Amino acid sequence: MLKPISIAILFGSLLAVPPLPANASGGSKQPKAASKSAVPPTRSPAEQAVDHYNFGLKSRNKAVRFEEKARQADKASRRAGYLKKAQVQYGKAIREFQLAVRLNPKFHQAFSSLGYAQRKSGDPGAAVIAYDRALALSPNYTEAIEYRAEAFLGLDRLGEARKAYIRLFSTDRGRADELLRAMRKWIETRRGSPENLSKEEIDSFSGWVKDREEIASQTASLDGMKKRKW
Repeated sequence: MLKPISIAILFGSLLAVPPLPANASGGSKQPKAASKSAVPPTRSPAEQAVDHYNFGLKSRNKAVRFEEKARQADKASRRAGYLKKAQVQYGKAIREFQLAVRLNPKFHQAFSSLGYAQRKSGDPGAAVIAYDRALALSPNYTEAIEYRAEAFLGLDRLGEARKAYIRLFSTDRGRADELLRAMRKWIETRRGSPENLSKEEIDSFSGWVKDREEIASQTASLDGMKKRKW
């Protein structure tokens, strides 16, 4: 779960990006420009951006907790209620993150978090746009690489998801393992609802994931042996 950010981390990037397009939101309706969060107008734009980002994280984390409660719910009605509450919080998070990146278009963490909330709100296309902005500012930001790959899965862009895994495998094994779990979950879901993919395409991707799981397991064992020798 993401933690609040301080103003000090915002000045490492010099690459600016254009404003978000009007349709890059987490739902079918454009979020209102105004925010109910209280941010003193006397603070600089960068400081206000951090404030909105942190407000967004609070809503995002509430949404995650509601999702966890939904998974643990013993009744369908309760599960639906928690999921509805989660979506409300993701909507609030989207509005805060959008305000953050408008105030500071160099804020790569806010772009990545915006993409996360949009993806969880069922809009992987908008999420990819936000993740692209984050990675334009910080190309090695592995959180955005992994979460964008999950958005690629939601769009059935399997080749791009594969490339992201290969990249993460050599740079951030924790994120690579997280993506591999998401791939396995995607396969289970798509087998029951193939939509635009053929059975052969799903089977091929499943075989690739299985091979990667075996390689990951073997390399993890080798790493463990090396550590024990030392």
